[in-house]
Amino acid sequence: MSQDAFIAQYRECYQHLRAHDALVWQTPSIAATINGALIVVAFRYIQDIIVREVLLLLGMVLTTALLYALIKHRYFLFIEQQSLTKIEKELNVKHIQRTTLPYLKNDEYWFSRQPRWYHSCPAYEVLKWSVILMLVLLVFLFAYPFFRISQL
Repeated sequence: MSQDAFIAQYRECYQHLRAHDALVWQTPSIAATINGALIVVAFRYIQDIIVREVLLLLGMVLTTALLYALIKHRYFLFIEQQSLTKIEKELNVKHIQRTTLPYLKNDEYWFSRQPRWYHSCPAYEVLKWSVILMLVLLVFLFAYPFFRISQL
């Protein structure tokens, strides 16, 4: 394969990486906005418990779908990070550190840095667990009226 073909693939792979990275960061914001709006509408403006439960159920479905999308985008982001490293190796150039923990020797990177203690938890994990927490909150809000009815 020619060097021009590798460079073309590198550029395309980097465009995909940027798109997936943006989606990884935007997905929790979208989930929070949708869930916040649904909770406000359900508890502020809706008196009928059936309609409220349907809105919360809709929020759970959408949050589950966004959680799946978040996991899928991170999956492709990982593949693209590894692909870029392999293309850099084929081009015989120094690598760019794209992960918290560098896995190559320091002299193989343009610049490499070991993480400090506050870098050790991947941001993706925090984002993923924030969406899971939103889902748990919706499940609780959905189930709460059923617990109150059973106590009566």
